[in-house]
Amino acid sequence: MLAIAELRYHCVLHQMRTRDVEQSFLLQFAYRLHKEIHVTLGAMPKTLKDSLSDPIELEYVSIANQKLEEILDELRRERRLQDRYLGEARAQRKRALKVWRNLSDRENKNSRNEPNYNQ
Repeated sequence: MLAIAELRYHCVLHQMRTRDVEQSFLLQFAYRLHKEIHVTLGAMPKTLKDSLSDPIELEYVSIANQKLEEILDELRRERRLQDRYLGEARAQRKRALKVWRNLSDRENKNSRNEPNYNQ
């Protein structure tokens, strides 16, 4: 039971490391998209007196903003799931260690090789 818990715990840690690499790619993409949105918005006229905004640019910003929100939501969801899996693996590992300690304590108390100081 302890070996299985240890294996699961280390598998979750490994998955978190590999997911971090994947998520860093998504974060870089999200950062570039965010920067591009700001550049596009910065190039638009500030007031109606200047001129009207290009409807194609407005549509582009709207779609890019929706895509950015989707990416960030996906990253948040993945992080919450990873934290949950890690918490479950830690709890299982802790329970297995507790059971193992209880079993080994009982074996040591009943062992003939242990010195008995209570005689």
